[in-house]
Amino acid sequence: MDKENPLVSIVLATYNPDLEWLEAQLISLNNQTYSNLELLILDDCSKIISFESIRKLIEESVTKLPFYIYRNEENLGSNRTFQKLTELAIGKYISYCDQDDIWENYKIEILVTDLESDSDISLIYSDL
Repeated sequence: MDKENPLVSIVLATYNPDLEWLEAQLISLNNQTYSNLELLILDDCSKIISFESIRKLIEESVTKLPFYIYRNEENLGSNRTFQKLTELAIGKYISYCDQDDIWENYKIEILVTDLESDSDISLIYSDL
């Protein structure tokens, strides 16, 4: 792992997402200025939106970072789905993403810079 540019795992749970919002979100993740990212997506057995529709949208929208798409075998709810995603993540840092978040392009870069510049910081969050 590159010490100067540690891997950040973005974890995203989906459940019957609004595909228009999800597309905008995926584009915002794809456009992050920080380069060492992985995206892990776990669908919690969406019933209204097909898994294939979600997969196709992800494959079309995410072109600049590696991504992994999974589907729960049964509906587990948000907390347990994010728990599974956390266990799958291999990055030094994990960034949690709700299915309707749209991120500023520099979000991860700023957060990692702050984390790496101060050894006393163990958690950073943003609400914007």
